[in-house]
Amino acid sequence: MWEELEKLKYLKVHFSSGLRMEVVKTVTLNLLQPSRVKHKAIEDLRSVYKQSLSFMVFQGAKTSKMKLQSLFYKRVREFGLHSQVANDLFKDAVAILNNGGKIGNVTVPFNIPRSGNFGLTKNGNPVVSFAALNGRIAVPIAMDGAYRRYKELLTEGYKTTFFRLNQNRIHIVFKKEFPTKESYQAIVGVDVGVKRLAAVSIINREGSVLKQFYLGQDMGDYQRDISLRRSNLRRHADNGSRRARQSLRRLGKQESNYTTTRCWQVAHEIVKLAEQHNAFIAIEDLKGLKNARGNRKSNRKAKRMPYRRFRVALESVAGQNHRLVVAVHPRGTSHICSRCGSKGVRKEATFKCPSCGYEANADRNASVNIAIRAGMNHPKTNGFFAQFSDGNLAVNQGVFVHDEVGLRCLRHFQSSPRQAHDFSHG
Repeated sequence: MWEELEKLKYLKVHFSSGLRMEVVKTVTLNLLQPSRVKHKAIEDLRSVYKQSLSFMVFQGAKTSKMKLQSLFYKRVREFGLHSQVANDLFKDAVAILNNGGKIGNVTVPFNIPRSGNFGLTKNGNPVVSFAALNGRIAVPIAMDGAYRRYKELLTEGYKTTFFRLNQNRIHIVFKKEFPTKESYQAIVGVDVGVKRLAAVSIINREGSVLKQFYLGQDMGDYQRDISLRRSNLRRHADNGSRRARQSLRRLGKQESNYTTTRCWQVAHEIVKLAEQHNAFIAIEDLKGLKNARGNRKSNRKAKRMPYRRFRVALESVAGQNHRLVVAVHPRGTSHICSRCGSKGVRKEATFKCPSCGYEANADRNASVNIAIRAGMNHPKTNGFFAQFSDGNLAVNQGVFVHDEVGLRCLRHFQSSPRQAHDFSHG
Protein backbone atom coordinates (compact mmCIF):
# COMPACT_ATOMS: atom_id res chain seq x y z
CA MET A 1 0.00 0.00 0.00
CA TRP A 2 2.76 2.42 0.91
CA GLU A 3 4.44 1.77 -2.44
CA GLU A 4 1.27 2.82 -4.23
CA LEU A 5 1.01 5.97 -2.11
CA GLU A 6 4.62 6.85 -2.90
CA LYS A 7 3.96 6.47 -6.63
CA LEU A 8 0.92 8.74 -6.35
CA LYS A 9 2.78 11.67 -4.82
CA TYR A 10 2.59 13.48 -8.14
CA LEU A 11 -1.20 13.67 -7.78
CA LYS A 12 -0.98 16.04 -4.83
CA VAL A 13 -2.93 19.24 -5.31
CA HIS A 14 -1.14 22.49 -4.57
CA PHE A 15 -3.30 25.37 -3.38
CA SER A 16 -3.09 28.44 -1.14
CA SER A 17 -3.19 28.00 2.63
CA GLY A 18 -6.32 26.15 3.73
CA LEU A 19 -9.47 27.52 2.20
CA ARG A 20 -8.02 30.95 1.52
CA MET A 21 -6.77 32.27 -1.80
CA GLU A 22 -3.94 34.81 -1.88
CA VAL A 23 -4.50 37.54 -4.47
CA VAL A 24 -1.47 39.50 -5.70
CA LYS A 25 -1.66 42.92 -7.36
CA THR A 26 1.03 45.31 -8.56
CA VAL A 27 1.06 49.08 -8.84
CA THR A 28 3.69 51.24 -10.54
CA LEU A 29 4.12 54.66 -8.92
CA ASN A 30 5.75 57.50 -10.84
CA LEU A 31 8.45 59.51 -9.09
CA LEU A 32 8.85 63.25 -9.42
CA GLN A 33 12.17 64.60 -10.68
CA PRO A 34 14.59 64.47 -7.68
CA SER A 35 17.36 66.97 -7.03
CA ARG A 36 20.70 66.59 -8.79
CA VAL A 37 22.32 65.08 -5.69
CA LYS A 38 19.53 62.54 -5.17
CA HIS A 39 19.48 61.69 -8.87
CA LYS A 40 23.20 60.88 -8.74
CA ALA A 41 22.70 58.79 -5.60
CA ILE A 42 19.97 56.75 -7.34
CA GLU A 43 22.09 56.21 -10.46
CA ASP A 44 25.10 55.17 -8.35
CA LEU A 45 22.94 52.70 -6.42
CA ARG A 46 21.48 51.17 -9.60
CA SER A 47 24.93 50.95 -11.20
CA VAL A 48 26.50 49.23 -8.17
CA TYR A 49 23.55 46.84 -7.87
CA LYS A 50 23.83 45.89 -11.54
CA GLN A 51 27.59 45.34 -11.27
CA SER A 52 27.14 43.22 -8.15
CA LEU A 53 24.38 41.17 -9.74
CA SER A 54 26.43 40.57 -12.90
CA PHE A 55 29.38 39.48 -10.76
CA MET A 56 27.23 37.04 -8.78
CA VAL A 57 25.62 35.54 -11.89
CA PHE A 58 28.98 35.19 -13.63
CA GLN A 59 30.50 33.43 -10.60
CA GLY A 60 27.39 31.37 -9.99
CA ALA A 61 27.61 29.84 -13.45
CA LYS A 62 30.98 28.33 -12.47
CA THR A 63 30.34 27.19 -8.90
CA SER A 64 27.73 25.65 -6.61
CA LYS A 65 25.13 27.68 -4.72
CA MET A 66 26.85 26.93 -1.40
CA LYS A 67 30.18 28.28 -2.64
CA LEU A 68 28.35 31.18 -4.24
CA GLN A 69 26.89 32.13 -0.87
CA SER A 70 30.36 32.15 0.72
CA LEU A 71 31.63 34.28 -2.14
CA PHE A 72 28.66 36.58 -1.68
CA TYR A 73 29.53 37.36 1.94
CA LYS A 74 33.19 37.92 1.07
CA ARG A 75 32.88 40.11 -2.01
CA VAL A 76 29.47 41.64 -2.63
CA ARG A 77 29.15 43.36 0.74
CA GLU A 78 32.31 45.29 -0.20
CA PHE A 79 30.20 47.26 -2.70
CA GLY A 80 28.54 49.11 0.21
CA LEU A 81 24.96 47.92 -0.26
CA HIS A 82 22.49 47.89 2.62
CA SER A 83 22.38 44.45 4.30
CA GLN A 84 18.76 43.78 3.29
CA VAL A 85 19.40 44.92 -0.28
CA ALA A 86 22.44 42.63 -0.39
CA ASN A 87 20.35 39.65 0.78
CA ASP A 88 17.74 40.40 -1.89
CA LEU A 89 20.57 40.64 -4.41
CA PHE A 90 21.61 37.06 -3.64
CA LYS A 91 17.99 35.88 -4.15
CA ASP A 92 17.85 37.71 -7.48
CA ALA A 93 21.12 36.09 -8.60
CA VAL A 94 19.87 32.59 -7.73
CA ALA A 95 16.57 33.25 -9.53
CA ILE A 96 18.41 34.42 -12.66
CA LEU A 97 20.68 31.37 -12.59
CA ASN A 98 17.64 29.09 -12.28
CA ASN A 99 16.09 30.76 -15.34
CA GLY A 100 18.98 30.45 -17.74
CA GLY A 101 21.40 33.10 -16.44
CA LYS A 102 20.20 35.97 -18.63
CA ILE A 103 20.05 39.37 -16.91
CA GLY A 104 17.27 41.60 -18.19
CA ASN A 105 16.13 44.96 -16.90
CA VAL A 106 17.68 45.45 -13.45
CA THR A 107 15.56 46.93 -10.66
CA VAL A 108 16.73 47.40 -7.07
CA PRO A 109 14.61 45.57 -4.43
CA PHE A 110 13.71 47.07 -1.04
CA ASN A 111 12.12 45.45 1.98
CA ILE A 112 9.53 47.42 4.01
CA PRO A 113 10.48 48.77 6.53
CA ARG A 114 14.09 47.57 6.75
CA SER A 115 15.55 49.09 3.59
CA GLY A 116 12.65 51.21 2.30
CA ASN A 117 9.37 52.77 3.36
CA PHE A 118 6.61 55.22 2.43
CA GLY A 119 5.73 58.41 4.25
CA LEU A 120 4.44 61.99 4.07
CA THR A 121 6.22 65.31 4.28
CA LYS A 122 5.11 68.06 6.68
CA ASN A 123 2.94 69.43 3.88
CA GLY A 124 1.26 66.02 3.39
CA ASN A 125 3.01 65.15 0.13
CA PRO A 126 3.86 61.44 -0.38
CA VAL A 127 7.49 60.32 -0.52
CA VAL A 128 9.34 57.03 -0.72
CA SER A 129 12.56 56.61 1.27
CA PHE A 130 15.15 53.91 0.69
CA ALA A 131 18.72 53.00 1.57
CA ALA A 132 21.26 54.35 -0.91
CA LEU A 133 25.02 53.81 -0.75
CA ASN A 134 25.59 56.68 1.71
CA GLY A 135 22.46 56.65 3.85
CA ARG A 136 18.73 56.98 3.18
CA ILE A 137 17.23 59.38 0.70
CA ALA A 138 13.59 60.40 0.13
CA VAL A 139 12.07 61.00 -3.31
CA PRO A 140 8.62 62.61 -3.90
CA ILE A 141 5.84 60.52 -5.50
CA ALA A 142 3.58 61.90 -8.21
CA MET A 143 -0.03 62.21 -6.97
CA ASP A 144 -1.62 60.83 -10.14
CA GLY A 145 -4.02 57.99 -10.92
CA ALA A 146 -1.47 55.34 -9.97
CA TYR A 147 -1.05 56.88 -6.53
CA ARG A 148 -4.84 56.95 -6.05
CA ARG A 149 -4.93 53.26 -6.97
CA TYR A 150 -2.19 52.63 -4.40
CA LYS A 151 -4.27 54.34 -1.70
CA GLU A 152 -7.40 52.40 -2.71
CA LEU A 153 -5.64 49.05 -2.33
CA LEU A 154 -4.43 50.00 1.15
CA THR A 155 -8.01 50.96 2.05
CA GLU A 156 -9.29 47.62 0.73
CA GLY A 157 -6.99 45.73 3.09
CA TYR A 158 -4.11 44.84 0.76
CA LYS A 159 -0.68 44.80 2.39
CA THR A 160 2.78 45.31 0.96
CA THR A 161 6.23 44.49 2.31
CA PHE A 162 8.28 44.89 -0.84
CA PHE A 163 8.92 47.22 -3.77
CA ARG A 164 11.45 47.67 -6.57
CA LEU A 165 13.12 50.84 -7.81
CA ASN A 166 13.52 51.54 -11.51
CA GLN A 167 14.97 54.71 -12.99
CA ASN A 168 12.02 57.04 -12.36
CA ARG A 169 9.33 54.76 -10.93
CA ILE A 170 8.76 52.12 -8.29
CA HIS A 171 6.91 48.81 -8.61
CA ILE A 172 4.93 47.73 -5.53
CA VAL A 173 3.55 44.24 -4.84
CA PHE A 174 0.32 43.97 -2.80
CA LYS A 175 -1.13 40.81 -1.28
CA LYS A 176 -4.43 39.92 0.37
CA GLU A 177 -6.05 36.65 1.39
CA PHE A 178 -9.69 35.99 0.55
CA PRO A 179 -11.75 33.20 2.18
CA THR A 180 -13.22 30.65 -0.23
CA LYS A 181 -16.32 28.48 -0.08
CA GLU A 182 -15.96 25.14 1.69
CA SER A 183 -18.49 23.08 -0.29
CA TYR A 184 -18.95 22.81 -4.04
CA GLN A 185 -21.32 20.98 -6.37
CA ALA A 186 -19.10 20.84 -9.46
CA ILE A 187 -15.57 21.26 -10.81
CA VAL A 188 -14.42 23.45 -13.70
CA GLY A 189 -11.42 21.79 -15.37
CA VAL A 190 -9.24 24.13 -17.46
CA ASP A 191 -6.67 22.94 -20.01
CA VAL A 192 -4.42 25.75 -21.27
CA GLY A 193 -3.39 25.37 -24.90
CA VAL A 194 -1.53 27.01 -27.73
CA LYS A 195 -4.24 27.29 -30.39
CA ARG A 196 -7.00 27.95 -27.88
CA LEU A 197 -6.25 29.68 -24.61
CA ALA A 198 -8.54 27.44 -22.55
CA ALA A 199 -10.58 24.27 -23.06
CA VAL A 200 -13.11 24.16 -20.21
CA SER A 201 -15.14 21.22 -18.91
CA ILE A 202 -17.66 21.31 -16.05
CA ILE A 203 -18.34 18.02 -14.25
CA ASN A 204 -20.73 17.39 -11.35
CA ARG A 205 -20.60 15.08 -8.33
CA GLU A 206 -21.88 12.16 -10.39
CA GLY A 207 -18.86 12.51 -12.69
CA SER A 208 -20.98 13.58 -15.66
CA VAL A 209 -19.79 16.31 -17.99
CA LEU A 210 -22.32 19.14 -17.88
CA LYS A 211 -20.81 21.55 -20.39
CA GLN A 212 -17.67 22.06 -22.44
CA PHE A 213 -16.38 25.30 -23.92
CA TYR A 214 -13.51 26.69 -25.92
CA LEU A 215 -12.52 30.11 -24.63
CA GLY A 216 -9.97 32.42 -26.22
CA GLN A 217 -10.02 30.66 -29.60
CA ASP A 218 -8.68 33.83 -31.22
CA MET A 219 -5.44 33.70 -29.22
CA GLY A 220 -3.65 31.14 -31.38
CA ASP A 221 -4.66 32.79 -34.66
CA TYR A 222 -3.55 36.20 -33.41
CA GLN A 223 -0.17 34.94 -32.19
CA ARG A 224 0.38 33.08 -35.48
CA ASP A 225 -0.31 36.26 -37.50
CA ILE A 226 1.98 38.29 -35.24
CA SER A 227 4.71 35.67 -35.65
CA LEU A 228 4.51 35.88 -39.46
CA ARG A 229 4.65 39.68 -39.39
CA ARG A 230 7.58 39.56 -36.97
CA SER A 231 9.52 37.20 -39.23
CA ASN A 232 9.02 39.52 -42.20
CA LEU A 233 10.07 42.59 -40.23
CA ARG A 234 13.07 40.78 -38.75
CA ARG A 235 14.55 40.26 -42.20
CA HIS A 236 14.31 43.99 -42.94
CA ALA A 237 15.70 44.88 -39.48
CA ASP A 238 18.69 42.58 -40.04
CA ASN A 239 19.36 44.48 -43.27
CA GLY A 240 19.60 47.72 -41.29
CA SER A 241 16.07 49.11 -41.62
CA ARG A 242 15.40 51.51 -38.76
CA ARG A 243 11.67 51.60 -39.51
CA ALA A 244 11.51 47.80 -39.25
CA ARG A 245 13.14 47.89 -35.79
CA GLN A 246 10.61 50.47 -34.63
CA SER A 247 7.76 48.35 -36.02
CA LEU A 248 9.11 45.31 -34.18
CA ARG A 249 9.05 47.18 -30.86
CA ARG A 250 5.48 48.37 -31.47
CA LEU A 251 4.45 44.86 -32.49
CA GLY A 252 5.86 43.39 -29.28
CA LYS A 253 3.93 45.86 -27.11
CA GLN A 254 0.78 45.29 -29.15
CA GLU A 255 1.00 41.52 -28.71
CA SER A 256 1.72 41.82 -24.98
CA ASN A 257 -1.25 44.13 -24.39
CA TYR A 258 -3.60 41.94 -26.42
CA THR A 259 -2.49 38.75 -24.63
CA THR A 260 -2.88 40.30 -21.18
CA THR A 261 -6.36 41.62 -22.00
CA ARG A 262 -7.56 38.28 -23.35
CA CYS A 263 -6.16 36.38 -20.35
CA TRP A 264 -8.16 38.54 -17.95
CA GLN A 265 -11.29 38.39 -20.10
CA VAL A 266 -11.19 34.58 -20.26
CA ALA A 267 -10.45 34.41 -16.52
CA HIS A 268 -13.61 36.41 -15.81
CA GLU A 269 -15.65 34.08 -18.05
CA ILE A 270 -14.36 30.97 -16.27
CA VAL A 271 -15.07 32.38 -12.80
CA LYS A 272 -18.57 33.34 -13.94
CA LEU A 273 -19.14 29.73 -15.04
CA ALA A 274 -17.85 28.50 -11.67
CA GLU A 275 -20.30 30.76 -9.84
CA GLN A 276 -23.22 29.61 -11.98
CA HIS A 277 -22.53 25.93 -11.19
CA ASN A 278 -21.19 26.40 -7.62
CA ALA A 279 -17.87 24.93 -8.67
CA PHE A 280 -14.20 25.27 -7.81
CA ILE A 281 -11.60 25.57 -10.57
CA ALA A 282 -8.84 23.11 -11.47
CA ILE A 283 -5.88 23.94 -13.72
CA GLU A 284 -2.63 22.24 -14.65
CA ASP A 285 0.55 23.19 -12.79
CA LEU A 286 2.78 24.03 -15.76
CA LYS A 287 5.54 25.89 -13.93
CA GLY A 288 8.83 25.57 -15.75
CA LEU A 289 7.11 24.98 -19.08
CA LYS A 290 9.42 27.35 -20.97
CA ASN A 291 12.47 25.42 -19.76
CA ALA A 292 11.11 22.07 -20.96
CA ARG A 293 13.17 20.30 -23.59
CA GLY A 294 11.66 19.55 -26.97
CA ASN A 295 12.11 20.11 -30.64
CA ARG A 296 12.32 23.58 -32.13
CA LYS A 297 8.66 23.72 -33.14
CA SER A 298 7.31 22.57 -29.76
CA ASN A 299 9.63 24.95 -27.89
CA ARG A 300 8.38 27.87 -29.99
CA LYS A 301 4.77 26.94 -29.24
CA ALA A 302 5.47 26.54 -25.52
CA LYS A 303 7.07 29.98 -25.31
CA ARG A 304 4.03 31.54 -26.99
CA MET A 305 1.64 30.01 -24.44
CA PRO A 306 0.81 32.74 -21.86
CA TYR A 307 0.33 30.21 -19.05
CA ARG A 308 1.78 32.23 -16.19
CA ARG A 309 -0.06 35.39 -17.19
CA PHE A 310 -3.34 33.50 -17.49
CA ARG A 311 -2.94 31.65 -14.19
CA VAL A 312 -2.21 34.88 -12.31
CA ALA A 313 -5.34 36.44 -13.81
CA LEU A 314 -7.46 33.37 -13.02
CA GLU A 315 -6.29 33.12 -9.41
CA SER A 316 -6.77 36.84 -8.87
CA VAL A 317 -10.32 36.95 -10.25
CA ALA A 318 -11.31 33.68 -8.55
CA GLY A 319 -9.88 34.75 -5.19
CA GLN A 320 -11.75 38.03 -5.19
CA ASN A 321 -14.95 36.09 -5.92
CA HIS A 322 -14.24 33.54 -3.14
CA ARG A 323 -13.64 30.66 -5.56
CA LEU A 324 -10.91 28.11 -4.95
CA VAL A 325 -8.32 27.41 -7.67
CA VAL A 326 -6.26 24.23 -7.36
CA ALA A 327 -3.30 23.23 -9.54
CA VAL A 328 -2.76 19.55 -10.33
CA HIS A 329 0.22 17.73 -11.79
CA PRO A 330 -0.08 17.76 -15.61
CA ARG A 331 1.54 14.42 -16.35
CA GLY A 332 -0.68 12.17 -18.40
CA THR A 333 -3.72 14.43 -18.65
CA SER A 334 -3.45 14.58 -22.45
CA HIS A 335 -2.84 10.83 -22.92
CA ILE A 336 -5.27 9.23 -20.43
CA CYS A 337 -8.84 8.41 -21.38
CA SER A 338 -11.27 10.45 -19.29
CA ARG A 339 -13.91 7.72 -19.70
CA CYS A 340 -12.05 4.55 -18.64
CA GLY A 341 -8.61 5.70 -17.40
CA SER A 342 -6.55 3.72 -19.95
CA LYS A 343 -3.69 5.15 -21.97
CA GLY A 344 -4.89 6.45 -25.32
CA VAL A 345 -3.37 7.85 -28.50
CA ARG A 346 -3.23 11.55 -29.26
CA LYS A 347 -2.78 12.54 -32.88
CA GLU A 348 -2.69 16.30 -33.35
CA ALA A 349 -6.00 17.60 -31.96
CA THR A 350 -7.74 14.22 -31.62
CA PHE A 351 -7.62 11.74 -28.74
CA LYS A 352 -8.67 8.11 -29.22
CA CYS A 353 -8.79 5.35 -26.62
CA PRO A 354 -8.03 1.82 -27.95
CA SER A 355 -9.60 0.20 -24.85
CA CYS A 356 -13.11 1.65 -24.85
CA GLY A 357 -13.21 3.34 -28.26
CA TYR A 358 -13.76 6.82 -26.83
CA GLU A 359 -12.81 9.56 -29.30
CA ALA A 360 -12.82 13.28 -28.56
CA ASN A 361 -10.90 16.51 -28.91
CA ALA A 362 -7.62 16.09 -27.01
CA ASP A 363 -7.92 19.40 -25.14
CA ARG A 364 -11.46 18.61 -23.98
CA ASN A 365 -10.36 15.16 -22.85
CA ALA A 366 -7.47 16.76 -20.92
CA SER A 367 -9.75 19.31 -19.23
CA VAL A 368 -11.99 16.49 -17.96
CA ASN A 369 -8.94 14.62 -16.62
CA ILE A 370 -7.77 17.77 -14.83
CA ALA A 371 -11.16 18.13 -13.15
CA ILE A 372 -11.22 14.44 -12.17
CA ARG A 373 -7.71 14.60 -10.73
CA ALA A 374 -8.61 17.64 -8.63
CA GLY A 375 -11.88 16.09 -7.43
CA MET A 376 -10.20 12.85 -6.37
CA ASN A 377 -7.29 14.48 -4.54
CA HIS A 378 -8.39 17.80 -3.10
CA PRO A 379 -8.11 17.54 0.73
CA LYS A 380 -11.47 19.22 1.34
CA THR A 381 -13.36 17.24 -1.31
CA ASN A 382 -12.45 13.64 -0.52
CA GLY A 383 -15.32 11.60 -1.88
CA PHE A 384 -16.41 14.58 -3.99
CA PHE A 385 -17.90 12.29 -6.61
CA ALA A 386 -21.18 10.60 -5.76
CA GLN A 387 -21.05 6.92 -4.83
CA PHE A 388 -21.46 4.46 -7.65
CA SER A 389 -20.99 0.73 -8.11
CA ASP A 390 -19.60 -1.34 -10.97
CA GLY A 391 -19.75 -5.13 -10.68
CA ASN A 392 -17.65 -6.40 -7.82
CA LEU A 393 -15.85 -3.08 -7.23
CA ALA A 394 -16.16 -1.35 -3.88
CA VAL A 395 -18.47 1.65 -3.78
CA ASN A 396 -16.84 5.06 -4.40
CA GLN A 397 -13.40 3.57 -5.04
CA GLY A 398 -10.83 4.22 -7.77
CA VAL A 399 -8.76 1.43 -9.28
CA PHE A 400 -5.12 1.83 -10.28
CA VAL A 401 -4.01 0.72 -13.72
CA HIS A 402 -0.62 0.75 -15.41
CA ASP A 403 -0.30 2.93 -18.50
CA GLU A 404 2.69 1.04 -20.02
CA VAL A 405 5.17 3.88 -19.36
CA GLY A 406 5.63 3.48 -15.62
CA LEU A 407 2.92 5.99 -14.68
CA ARG A 408 0.17 5.17 -12.23
CA CYS A 409 -3.20 6.76 -12.98
CA LEU A 410 -6.73 6.61 -11.60
CA ARG A 411 -9.30 4.60 -13.53
CA HIS A 412 -12.74 5.93 -12.65
CA PHE A 413 -15.57 3.39 -12.97
CA GLN A 414 -19.20 4.43 -13.09
CA SER A 415 -22.48 2.94 -14.23
CA SER A 416 -22.75 5.17 -17.31
CA PRO A 417 -19.91 6.66 -19.40
CA ARG A 418 -19.16 10.35 -19.16
CA GLN A 419 -20.95 12.10 -21.98
CA ALA A 420 -20.83 15.82 -22.75
CA HIS A 421 -24.37 16.81 -23.71
CA ASP A 422 -23.63 20.48 -24.33
CA PHE A 423 -20.76 21.43 -26.63
CA SER A 424 -21.02 25.21 -26.57
CA HIS A 425 -18.26 27.27 -28.13
CA GLY A 426 -16.92 30.42 -26.45
